[in-house]
Amino acid sequence: MTVPLHLTGDGLPVGVQFIAARGREDLLYSLAGQLELSDLWVPVQGNPFFNHE
Repeated sequence: MTVPLHLTGDGLPVGVQFIAARGREDLLYSLAGQLELSDLWVPVQGNPFFNHE
C-alpha cells in the first residue's frame, strides 16, 4: 500500500510504501482505516501547487 505522507518544499508528494507478509492484507486494510481516521492529513487545497482545472 502506498500512501502520500508528506509534501516537499516544492509541493510534490512524498510516498511511503507499507507491505505485509503474504496473506496478511488484513493488516494493510487495518492500517488504511486508521490513517483515514487521522486528523493529521493536509487538505489538497492547502497545497499551493494544487490546480483543480
